Amino acid sequence: MNRGGLARTVLFVVALLIILGYFGFNLRNIVASPVVHDNLVYAGELVSTGWNNYLKTPVTWTWNNFLRPYVWNPFFDTLKRMQGGGPAITPDQAPKLPPLATSTLAN
Repeated sequence: MNRGGLARTVLFVVALLIILGYFGFNLRNIVASPVVHDNLVYAGELVSTGWNNYLKTPVTWTWNNFLRPYVWNPFFDTLKRMQGGGPAITPDQAPKLPPLATSTLAN
């Protein structure tokens, strides 16, 4: 199990910024340059166009018709039930075993 992911990421970013500063890189000047600004604006336009024209409809449909009713809502319903001291699984949610078949083997 990966522990300390957020703390490790923050320390990595801080160390990276220290190293860049040590070698004389000024991030404010880099981001403020016209070329970098134009590239960031262009990337933002690409992401916006991709979302609005290609991804928004299928992602919204998947969220509304599958993820929310079958994953999100049951997950939080279960958490609320467990928080109130109830069981994680109710009897109607428990898997049902098929009835045992009787063997009619001749001896």
